Amino acid sequence: MLAASLAVAWSLGALRLTPRALVAAPPVAPARTGSAAPSPAAAYDSLRTLRESRPPEAQPLVSASQLDPALAAALSAAGCNFDVPTTMRAAARTFLAHPTPSLIFAFLALTLWARAAIGAPLGAADMVAAAATSVAWWVQEWWLHDRLLHSSRAWYGQLMHRAHHDLPFFHVSIDAPRIAACWFCAVALLAAAGAGAGALPAPVCASSLAAYTLWGLVYEWSHFIAHTRVPLRGHWARVRAHHTLHHVHSDEHWLAFCVPALDGMFGTRPRPAEVARTAGGRQGVEDGRPRRAGPRRQLWFSWARAARDGRAVPAAGG
Repeated sequence: MLAASLAVAWSLGALRLTPRALVAAPPVAPARTGSAAPSPAAAYDSLRTLRESRPPEAQPLVSASQLDPALAAALSAAGCNFDVPTTMRAAARTFLAHPTPSLIFAFLALTLWARAAIGAPLGAADMVAAAATSVAWWVQEWWLHDRLLHSSRAWYGQLMHRAHHDLPFFHVSIDAPRIAACWFCAVALLAAAGAGAGALPAPVCASSLAAYTLWGLVYEWSHFIAHTRVPLRGHWARVRAHHTLHHVHSDEHWLAFCVPALDGMFGTRPRPAEVARTAGGRQGVEDGRPRRAGPRRQLWFSWARAARDGRAVPAAGG
């Protein structure tokens, strides 16, 4: 299964950079339409131009209309796409045209095929594995966003995510295919190693991997649709509102995505009036501001405050 996954990733062009080239290359704008993409150098130059053109105290970008027309034209020429979907049909067409969702769909098909090929009937162990993997994905999503993508150290992922925050908010937002390919291949390798070592039965490992891959697809769609102008309702509207606060109010808070309530457990879902507007300003050691406490301490502080005040621990923040 791992070999097949690597073959699919290679065929989609996701693994044609060496690890050294991946680290050394300037960050690609983490959003584009279809398979057409600017060169890394062009994307980096466009983002550098954007940073240099805006004073630090400027309000967060929420639309290309906030840009000087000449700058907007220069960014568009360098590969920044401001043609954002406004209908669900256009959004679905844009999403499915991008290579990353196609890659994850292929991974998901491979994991489901592997589970069926094993032959064991689905049982309670598969359900437990899928549920546990779902919870693990939600926690991982929060932790990676806070500790790695908003790291105090400059590395490829941090630079790419910083570029994502620097771009206007309504910019087509889908992760680069090579990032998804490397990530899901690594997870598939861990699952195969676990099954091979006898840590878990092979059917359980396959079910867990399928659930993990499915959540990866859900995340990509959720993040993408939140960054469009498509009218949303219910859960998706709440996800967009939650993520918008992260972009335009404080990038130290509102870090969860698929399950926004998780921020309440980790103390990162305050009332907006309780925190200063610092969107785009968290750069860790670069600006000398201390980082927040880790998730364990945040969870303890949330419980301690609730106990002190004689109230129940809030499930959704505050």
